[in-house]
Amino acid sequence: MVLLLMVAVSCREKTGDQSQSKVEKIYVPDAAQLFSKQDVEEALNLQSGAVYEVSPSYKEHSSTAFFRFDDPEKPNAAILISAQVNPIPEEYYNYADSYIEGLKSRGEMTVGSDEADIYKDFTVAGEPGAYSLKSRFFYWKDHDDHVYFLAFNTSHTDEQVYQAAVKLAERAMQK
Repeated sequence: MVLLLMVAVSCREKTGDQSQSKVEKIYVPDAAQLFSKQDVEEALNLQSGAVYEVSPSYKEHSSTAFFRFDDPEKPNAAILISAQVNPIPEEYYNYADSYIEGLKSRGEMTVGSDEADIYKDFTVAGEPGAYSLKSRFFYWKDHDDHVYFLAFNTSHTDEQVYQAAVKLAERAMQK
């Protein structure tokens, strides 16, 4: 409640001699609702009921969900899906496009490496994205300028991970 009041007070604009409040709600997609346990099981070729937990987390500019399952070859097996919005839209107008292009041109530093991991093109429902099989990370945007992030911690092959990412990203874009 206090946060909402602070946002309302900070979003005032002058119009003549009057001061009026202009509050815009920032819509953050619910990552836990972008696809189901069954969608994950199907995409990764897991047995029905294998995904035993979905752990969502919500912040002001993002939402995240872990879909956890047992994998005898990979402890803490899970996939992570995240949806985020531009944290500073008044200053950074092309956030999603710039973020995706930056991954493909400059890359991203990963733990245990001295070199940036340069991403490849990943198109989802006609929208631009980027992926790296080295890190098993997939990013894409939607027409509303949200950026989505999908990460895999599984023993699946790179090809299986890529195909699962395509299926899950396309499913997420249907929501």
